[in-house]
Amino acid sequence: ESVQYNNSVGYRIFGEPSEPEPEELSLVFVENLYEIKLGTTTKQTALKLLNFDGIPEQPLKNTEGVIYLSGNLEIVSISTGGAIKGVSVGSTTISAIYTTSINSVPTTFSAITNVIVSKKSEPRPTPASAPERTIIGQIIVDGKVIKNIYEDDLVSDGGIYSFEATKTGDSARLWLLGSYYKQIANKAPKGTLQLLWDAASYNLPLKSEEVLKEANSIANSKINILLDKVDDKELIGSAIAAVDKLGGKMVSGLVDFSVTVEGKTKTANIESYDLYVERTIDQLNTLDKYSTSAMKLIEDDEVFTFAPYEFDDDNATIKYRGNGIFAIVNNPKTFSDITNHWSKMNVEKLAARNIAFGKDDNLFAPNDYITRAEFAVMITRALGITEEEGTINFEDVQGWYAEDISTAYDAGLINGRSDGKFYPTEKILRKDMAVMIHNAIKFADIDVTAKNIEQILSMFTDSSTIDEYAKESTAICADADIILGRETKEFDPDENATRAEASAIIERMLRFLEFIN
Repeated sequence: ESVQYNNSVGYRIFGEPSEPEPEELSLVFVENLYEIKLGTTTKQTALKLLNFDGIPEQPLKNTEGVIYLSGNLEIVSISTGGAIKGVSVGSTTISAIYTTSINSVPTTFSAITNVIVSKKSEPRPTPASAPERTIIGQIIVDGKVIKNIYEDDLVSDGGIYSFEATKTGDSARLWLLGSYYKQIANKAPKGTLQLLWDAASYNLPLKSEEVLKEANSIANSKINILLDKVDDKELIGSAIAAVDKLGGKMVSGLVDFSVTVEGKTKTANIESYDLYVERTIDQLNTLDKYSTSAMKLIEDDEVFTFAPYEFDDDNATIKYRGNGIFAIVNNPKTFSDITNHWSKMNVEKLAARNIAFGKDDNLFAPNDYITRAEFAVMITRALGITEEEGTINFEDVQGWYAEDISTAYDAGLINGRSDGKFYPTEKILRKDMAVMIHNAIKFADIDVTAKNIEQILSMFTDSSTIDEYAKESTAICADADIILGRETKEFDPDENATRAEASAIIERMLRFLEFIN
């Protein structure tokens, strides 16, 4: 006779006849189903004796009288102690036969249950712990870190190590450990460290001697590039006063570009460079490019000075040999005596950029001759180096042009005479003007050579009259379409240059250098 219990079946096998017990017992496995993995062995299976109504009578602790059987030995084996082992994948049954004495009557019980053997899961390899990464730099916007920089982020694209501040704000900062800055400078000496932002960007030349000098002298240094939208009322007031002096208006906000080399006990501010460094002011509205340019604010003097630049769509790329506060300024200018003059465009463009200047607010005097001092001032302004202080003072140079002449001399743009004088009020000769323009091109680090000087100079009918010292410079300027010659096809090297001619030549030079559009 069998008894069903939770899918397990118990059997009662009677020995000698006896009087029925008040309670009928049955044997069952504790588990209705055993699930084991292939090749593994379970602990001893548990059995229970149940009353007829399914209530456990007692756990079967003494299993010496139990015989265990496997329904399929190819799938499951079972030990004499009741431990199951998975032999192969599949399902079968196991059974147990238990003989005991009840009221001195030998009684045999049996039980059966199911077993499923499944594949053993492959152990997952313990992931190797990633080596701890060292932060070598960060990008920060408004004081909040938005990106950590690691060594594997130092990847260049054609020598440009570029990082972007992806959030808008009032200030953006990129810092990089000095040791890694020097490392990439060695790898890409002509490369740049670039910070991109929504309002501005900066391209720091890795070869900058000023930065490398400080990075080598300051222990555990950080190189910082900082871009700030100026909101200081005092600085804005200085800018307004400066633009009022020009008679123009700002068409962008003020942006402060700075670079520092920072250590634990010292911070060096990089104020100037020995080369032109590019930075941008972005998101500009539609501009009058004819009369609009980039300008640098000289705070103490409350003046704006021309900063070489180029416009590209809604961005201005500014090229300047230093750091500080910059803006885009619209400053249209004209003079009553150039309305029908051939140099009108050249003069107006230079006047709008505070490079050319009239005799007064209304007259330019285009056909007057220009002096050596005036031309030195114009070319110094055109190169954006009026802030750079010269170290030489000619004994005959005094007055409003003295600082610019000293700067021009240190920049290699001009030379004095053998007697140590400059003769500032003398009219400049056209051949000397060509030499100064050539010097300006070299100062801007543009490598130009004239392959066939005599052939180039043959465009002028009087080329044979050009002095030897001026031939190469004249040829280079002519080949670059900076000097075109006079209407008679003569260069007239020993003639004085007019104010109109000087303006035209400097304006063409700026376009050649890509210092204006």
